[in-house]
Amino acid sequence: MHYFIWFSDPGHAWLQVDRDLIDLLDYNDISSHSYHDDQWLYLEEDRDAPLFINYLDIKGIGYAFDELVLSEDCHIRNLTRY
Repeated sequence: MHYFIWFSDPGHAWLQVDRDLIDLLDYNDISSHSYHDDQWLYLEEDRDAPLFINYLDIKGIGYAFDELVLSEDCHIRNLTRY
């Protein structure tokens, strides 16, 4: 079972996924609308996160979510685009 956090601010949301998991799954369908740092990828809510979740479903990989809702712009907006 994999656990992910949805980060959302008043304008958008991102799914936080460990880079090691992305590498382990050899998953690479990520657009430049997502962000990253040294440890995490933040998959944007409109395209990248749903595609990744669908990929997990197809592979039969279990997952669960927590959500962090912010009232102001999220730090993710200041990271490097993928």
